[in-house]
Amino acid sequence: MLRIEKNSQGGTTTIRLIGHFQAEYLGELKNQLEDDGPEFVLDLKEVTIVDVEVVRFLGAREAEGVKIVHCPQYIRRWMARERTGLQRALPPTNHHDQQGADHAKDNI
Repeated sequence: MLRIEKNSQGGTTTIRLIGHFQAEYLGELKNQLEDDGPEFVLDLKEVTIVDVEVVRFLGAREAEGVKIVHCPQYIRRWMARERTGLQRALPPTNHHDQQGADHAKDNI
């Protein structure tokens, strides 16, 4: 179960998430993000459980400029692993990148 609390002040909307944040709640959170102003803060202080879809969603929103505060360390680390995994999965964009990727493989 996820509870969403919203507070708007001075053009910034803070959305506080409480409980188990799983993929089934992403639609509701996306609606909340679309309904308000351009500046958002997601407060994850009381989030206890997430799944991979939520972690990917949070990483994408953070990359778009949504500020994430009070994020539990296990979620931060998971977001970083997802980001790293995505970067590894992408093909190199030029010859120089390929050489770097080949060099990195040699060091593993």
